[in-house]
Amino acid sequence: MLVSGLCVSNARAQTNSPIDTTEKLDQNDKHQQIKSQELKNRNEFSLWVGFAFDSYRLWGKMPNTKIRSTGIQYNRKLAYKRKLIIKYNLSASLYSKYSYPSSLEEDTRTSLSGFGISPLGFQVNFAGDTNIQPFLNTSAGLMLLNKRFPDIRGKKMNFTFGAGGGIEILLSKSVSLSAGIKYHHLSNGDRGEINPGIDSNLYYTTITIF
Repeated sequence: MLVSGLCVSNARAQTNSPIDTTEKLDQNDKHQQIKSQELKNRNEFSLWVGFAFDSYRLWGKMPNTKIRSTGIQYNRKLAYKRKLIIKYNLSASLYSKYSYPSSLEEDTRTSLSGFGISPLGFQVNFAGDTNIQPFLNTSAGLMLLNKRFPDIRGKKMNFTFGAGGGIEILLSKSVSLSAGIKYHHLSNGDRGEINPGIDSNLYYTTITIF
C-alpha cells in the first residue's frame, strides 16, 4: 500500500509539473510582451501648464506668491521592471510669471517673468501595465528671470527644485493626459545680498505624445 501511494504521488507530481511549467512560461511570455510594448516607444514629448495660487514658508520666505508657467518636456523611458516604468525627464519652462508682494510697499505687487530649464528630472510610473498609472517625479534646474528677484539685492539667475506626483491616463496608444501637484522651490542659493526664496504647491496638467 505504501509503495502504491508513493507511485500515485509521483505520478501526480509528474502530471502537474509540465502544466505548472507551462503556466510559468506563459506568465513570463506575457510579462516580456508587456515590457516590449511599454518600451517600444521610448521617446515622449509633452506640453504642460501649471499654476500656484499661493506660497508658504519652508525653505523660502516670500509670502503670497502666485505662479503661472507653461513649457515643454522630453521623456525617455529607461526601464520597465515589476510593473514600474522609469523615465528620464528634460523639462523647459518657456514662460513663467512670478507675482509677489513688493518688498517696499505691502499694498503693491511685483511681477517677474523668465525662462527655465530642468535637466535633472526622473519619474516612476506605477501599474505600468494599465491605462491609469500613478507616478512620482522630481526635477532640478535653473530659472533666468528678466529682473533680479526679489529686487536689486537679489539675482536674475535662480535655482529650482521640484518633487511631487500625480496620475497619467493613457487615452490611446500614442497619447496620454496627466494631472499632478508638486512642491516648487526657487532661490538664488545665497548668491545675492538677500535670498528670500519661494516655496509653492504647483498644480499642473500635461499632454504627452509618444
